[in-house]
Amino acid sequence: MVVQSQMKTASSYTLSRHHAKSSMRDHFGNSFCDDRQRKQKHGFTLIELLVVIAIIAILAAILLPVLASAQRKALDTQCKSNLKEMALGGILYMSESGGVIAYQDETSDWMPTILQEAGGSRALQFCPMATTNSIPPSSTGGQGSASYAWTQGTNSGSYMINGWLYQVNSAPNGNTQWVTSLTTVGLGGFYRKVELDLHPSQTPLFMDGAYLDGWPNGGTAGAPGDTPPSNLFNQYAGSGEGANQPGQMMWLCCILRHGTKSAGAAPKNVSVNAPYPRGGVQMGLVDGHVEFSRLDDLWPNYYWHALSLPKGRPMSVH
Repeated sequence: MVVQSQMKTASSYTLSRHHAKSSMRDHFGNSFCDDRQRKQKHGFTLIELLVVIAIIAILAAILLPVLASAQRKALDTQCKSNLKEMALGGILYMSESGGVIAYQDETSDWMPTILQEAGGSRALQFCPMATTNSIPPSSTGGQGSASYAWTQGTNSGSYMINGWLYQVNSAPNGNTQWVTSLTTVGLGGFYRKVELDLHPSQTPLFMDGAYLDGWPNGGTAGAPGDTPPSNLFNQYAGSGEGANQPGQMMWLCCILRHGTKSAGAAPKNVSVNAPYPRGGVQMGLVDGHVEFSRLDDLWPNYYWHALSLPKGRPMSVH
């Protein structure tokens, strides 16, 4: 009797399972299990694909500016590193020579000497924002711009030396011809010896520039500094500006190379009676440190020469 009861129970369980399986079909006779398997074989629907694409587009819009900003910061850091090595090379040279930096003639620039002292390669002379050696189409005489390197003979670079730290050279091809004809300061602006510089942390040595050298003036006791340019990309555009007039030397380093989205997009026509747009240049100073300077600060913040009395940026142009 016990055996028969167990057999009936087992038989009832088997029938119950069969009935449960049979009931997992819809009124069309399709198995729910088969339906799930068919669903798993389907790809994304159009709506799902559009949602994924929209998410990717949103992420790209968020990340691309961040990546571009990170890249610009990396290039800024490389520029500062270049200027740091060059400034230290210049300081070492002046310390060993007991004077300032030698000037031979206008066809031989300062770079070979300084690069030798810095122990670096010629890559040091190029700002990563302006590595192109090609002369800008609108340029004359090898001058560079915010995004172009200058050329002079067989040399090329993106940085400029503060010419007031040159040795005085009165030869026919020397530097006195430029100081007397293109500055309002005169020969008294030369430092002669770096030890005579009373403001080494405020005296630029090397900086971003549109040419290999220049003699900027931020002001003297008796006169304001150089007039400000309206072209912040290319100082020698051939339209009157950069026409080698006295009191325009500051223009050579007044380029928007750093602190903007693109050096190549630096404005070529801004008001000289209003503050300049955001951005500026990197510079290595006589005490060896490197800093960024906005263009408006090139006049009041630095002692460019031996007769400097820094004043605010003039709000007019000759």
